[in-house]
Amino acid sequence: MYSRMVGLKLLLGLAVAFFLVVASFMLYITWTKGRGVMDQLITTALVLSFLWSAAAACGWILSFQKVRGTSSVRLMFGPRPLDSDHLRAWKWGRHFRYAVVSVLILMVAFGLTI
Repeated sequence: MYSRMVGLKLLLGLAVAFFLVVASFMLYITWTKGRGVMDQLITTALVLSFLWSAAAACGWILSFQKVRGTSSVRLMFGPRPLDSDHLRAWKWGRHFRYAVVSVLILMVAFGLTI
């Protein structure tokens, strides 16, 4: 169990580092060769939303590993739990849900500005 958690944390750390490298490259290209200010602002917000969703997914996965025998759908869409481990997973699930909604809204906004 311990080696699995260490491997999972290492994998999630590498994924976050990859996201940070890609996001910084994307922001550099956007702000140096962008078409307009609105395009640059929406792309920046989109990149930050992707980073938020990646961090929320990592937090949700790590907190969900501590909770055994509970449905992930119930933790994401169910009522607020009373147990501290369940509550942590529920909060990360809410962060992930809000991050995905913000990515979808920004994708629509990006499509409308083109």
